Amino acid sequence: MGCGEGRVQYIIRVMETLPEKSLVLLEEPETSLHPSAQAEFARFLLENCIEKRHQIILTTHSEFILQMLPPESRVFLHRTVTGIDLIPGLTASQAKSLMAGGHVKALDVLVEDKCAKHILNELIRRIDHNFLKSIAIHPFGDENLVGKTVAKLQEIGIPIAAVRDADKKGNSSQNIFKLPGAQAPEKEVFANTDVRKHLLSTYGIRLKDFMVTVQKINHHEWFSRLANELSLDESSLMCELARIYARAIPEPEAFSLTNQLKAAIKK
Repeated sequence: MGCGEGRVQYIIRVMETLPEKSLVLLEEPETSLHPSAQAEFARFLLENCIEKRHQIILTTHSEFILQMLPPESRVFLHRTVTGIDLIPGLTASQAKSLMAGGHVKALDVLVEDKCAKHILNELIRRIDHNFLKSIAIHPFGDENLVGKTVAKLQEIGIPIAAVRDADKKGNSSQNIFKLPGAQAPEKEVFANTDVRKHLLSTYGIRLKDFMVTVQKINHHEWFSRLANELSLDESSLMCELARIYARAIPEPEAFSLTNQLKAAIKK
């Protein structure tokens, strides 16, 4: 018998003798326990808690235990420079991603290009920076294949969603959502009043005058042209302006998109 199995059998024997409404504190009961046994032990805890009306508080790093627990029972303890933040109601996948320091992603999100990636990144950062750690955002490129790709990856069990440009159609039942606004992301950013004020105050450039020079240029090239005009790196400029644009988006819209992506993570 392994030490993990022996430890759990001891815990079970003790719990069976406890009076009703006992308070039970457990520290990482999954230690040295097989994954399937972790899940079965979590099932026992739930049944025992319901039958004897215990209150059970446990610490765990086990995604198998977390998957067996109802979402309202999960609280992630996140250490910050100012103390400990409590993050309730995480899915097991989100908790696993956060425990892994973001090395394991709970959700992959497809977007159409780098501009959309920067905007989505900053929108989520504004609402919930911890959730941002648990997802990976990928520029996909071919807008016509987004729906088929999402459906195919969902079939093989990969947690996937897509966020299309605001001028495209979404389908929330298929985990395909849209950025705020009504136009392509480049057009939304360049039309934003806060972005224009920032460019004037920081770089002394009037965006209205610049736009005259790119009237006949594809909007996907606007950031490249502006970066060249300002002698800046294109990706850095895109991130800078996306952050300003994201802050200008009405909060309910930013919340809505972030919550839709959270709901796309099923477990």
